Parts: sequence; C-alpha cells; structure tokens
Amino acid sequence: MLADWESLHAYELAAAQPSRPATEWWLATPDSAPARQVLRRNPQWDVTAVDRHELAAKLRDDPLAGALRGGLTLGFAAALGFAVLGFLVNAVAAARERRAEFAVLRALGTGLRQMAGLLATEQAFVIGLSLASGTALAVAVGGLVVPRIVLSGQAAAVVPDVLFRFPWASVAVLLAVVTAVLAVIVAGLARRMWRGQSLEER
Repeated sequence: MLADWESLHAYELAAAQPSRPATEWWLATPDSAPARQVLRRNPQWDVTAVDRHELAAKLRDDPLAGALRGGLTLGFAAALGFAVLGFLVNAVAAARERRAEFAVLRALGTGLRQMAGLLATEQAFVIGLSLASGTALAVAVGGLVVPRIVLSGQAAAVVPDVLFRFPWASVAVLLAVVTAVLAVIVAGLARRMWRGQSLEER
C-alpha cells in the first residue's frame, strides 16, 4: 500500500494513534557515493545504505544465477542441434526410401521447383507441428520449472517471487531462423533428388 506520509501522520494524530516511524528512505541522486560515505562516517546513526544499481548488478552477476543461465543455454543449444540433425536424418532417410518414386517423377519431366514444392509441402506439416508443439512445451515447462530453480546465493527461495516472462519477440526471431535452416535443408535435398543423387551417394 502506498500512502502520503504527511496524510498518514495527520490521520494517526487525529485518531490518537502513535505515529509510525519511517524505517526506509528512498533517495534519487546522480551519484550515491557521497551519501554512502557520510553514512559510513556516522555509524551511530545505525543506517544501512543500499545502492539499487549496485544491488541489481550484484544479483545479475551472481555466480549461481550465471551458472544456471549457462546450463540452460547449453541445454537449449544442444536440444536445437539434435533437433535439426534429427530432422536432416529423417528427411534423408525418407527421400532415400522413395528414390524410385522420385526417379519416375524426373522421367515424367518434373522440374526442380516442382520437386522442391513437393518436398516442402510434405515437410511443412512436420516443421510447423514441431515448432508449435515445441514452443507450447517450452512455455509450459518454463512457467513450471524456472520459478522453482531460481534460488538466492544461500540456496533459498528469492523474495519477491520470480516473475516468469516469455520473450516472444526473441522466440519469433529464433523460430524464423530455424524455419529458414530447415527450408534450406529441404531445398538442398530436393536438388539432390532431382539430380538423381542422394546424400548417401555423396
């Protein structure tokens, strides 16, 4: 609750209640160093000075939080790499099993664009479903797991509670990049199959 200090003090006086002492002061200064030096020179005041920017930097550079972010980043990169590799292997295996079908299509005069369009249409469902389900799973798992694994330097729950925010703009860019990479894979596979070659023969 936010209240005007003077109004609250006047209300307490009017209600014959003891006024509440101020236990915390927030100051906006261009440089907090002089104020902290004055407070250090007067320990009898029993006042603790906290710089909000220094506290934010300390929390941001906390080794435990850094290790957690690094582990999550490495895990994400590994998962993304294995997903792209798995898609490549699956697409190559499926195309190899259908070499006879592609040979018939080439004999009938199917062009490179038509071959690429055929493969793109077939793989679009797989790519779209995978990206949509993966994003939904990431949102669900992130909302459940992240608030429970973010701890303080003493391995205790942080106060206030963690606010999980999903970076939709960054995720949209990432999805676009992954889609482009998978499209390049499909286009390269279509070109090889149109030429009558497979990655295995390469």
